[in-house]
Amino acid sequence: MLIQRIATSLILGPLFIWAIFKMDGDAFAQLLLVFIAIGAWEFSVLIKLQNIVARLVLTISVVVVAVFIS
Repeated sequence: MLIQRIATSLILGPLFIWAIFKMDGDAFAQLLLVFIAIGAWEFSVLIKLQNIVARLVLTISVVVVAVFIS
């Protein structure tokens, strides 16, 4: 598990740094929104939501709040 996390960070780290410096603001915001949605979905797994509808409601709610905050 640790090797998988290290490999992921070695791949995503440089890509994220590239995105910070090379992407325009709107595209970078959309990329962050995708990461937020993935994180919300993973959080729903972490808190053991069994129902797929509940997971979708949580994920969509987080995305909507993120859009309104930005």
